Amino acid sequence: MSSDTIHKLSNFRILCDSDTLKNIFYLYYDEEILMPKPQSIPDDALDELFEKKEFPDRITQAAPKVAVIMTQGWCPEWVDMASWLTDDYTGAKVFQLVYDKHKRFNEIRMFKENVFHSHAIPYVRYYHGGTLVAESFYVWEDEFRGLLETGKSE
Repeated sequence: MSSDTIHKLSNFRILCDSDTLKNIFYLYYDEEILMPKPQSIPDDALDELFEKKEFPDRITQAAPKVAVIMTQGWCPEWVDMASWLTDDYTGAKVFQLVYDKHKRFNEIRMFKENVFHSHAIPYVRYYHGGTLVAESFYVWEDEFRGLLETGKSE
């Protein structure tokens, strides 16, 4: 048997050597990340999103600086981002909409693609004072923090 080992954490499998496994800081249990994570977009906010073509003020103005992430749970880049995202950013709030298992999956996906013109995931929208200041796809943690803080990529 090779040095690669399959480690099963509930419904999620990780193929890696044991040294790599030591560097993984997130755990999956029934496909949910067990660590502080961004707040989920509530279902009742979707109707307003679809109607007004923008996230409701209660989302975009939940803090002076806000990031909203739209993604699908199977996306490897999302799994990486989710490993370092937290629910604790000074003066900022982060929301997530992981929509691949949502009952309105097709409606959300088509909206994101046709209105926000985003076919890639994870797709992130950054707001300052409720105003959209930047958009990105997958970014490293430092770049995410920079976009959240300044609205500009470093």
